[in-house]
Amino acid sequence: MKKLDNELHIEGLIFIKIGCWKKSEDKIKFSDNAVKELAEDVQKVVKSPNIVYAFVRKDEISQRIMYIGKAENGYKERFARYRNIGGTKATNARCNGKINDALSGSNGQVEIEVYIHAATDHYYSGIFNINLVRSLEQKLVEILKDKDKIQNRKLEDNTCCWNWTETQIDNYNKELIKSLSKHSE
Repeated sequence: MKKLDNELHIEGLIFIKIGCWKKSEDKIKFSDNAVKELAEDVQKVVKSPNIVYAFVRKDEISQRIMYIGKAENGYKERFARYRNIGGTKATNARCNGKINDALSGSNGQVEIEVYIHAATDHYYSGIFNINLVRSLEQKLVEILKDKDKIQNRKLEDNTCCWNWTETQIDNYNKELIKSLSKHSE
């Protein structure tokens, strides 16, 4: 299958570019202008309520998946919570800060592109009710974090993925320091 310019392939899944995060004064703003450029049938899929999405940091040299998330009520509602931090979700504040940091001071050299994969709602079989969006997001986040571990990335800098929580970062860095000190003995 030919890869299109607006596609991102992650672990065999096709993600479609729908827009990007932009900096507007001191706030972040999501622009989904790329949706208008998609074919009509693809636009319907993109507007599915159940999606997995990826934030991709892109500069003139490279691009890297920085965050994987899920939305069960469509992307517009989900992304509004990143933009307008409120409620009790630490994830919203963390992602807002990471997006803001990535776009600040880059003089337009860094972009945070957004790609989505529409997943089937649920899988039902007998007594089993499996939410595929949650399962897919969980597995992709696990893969992202494993890549950080394999590359021995220090989690306090911005080279690691944004799915790590503060507690996970502290625990991981302690493990990393232990393993590095064992290797230096």
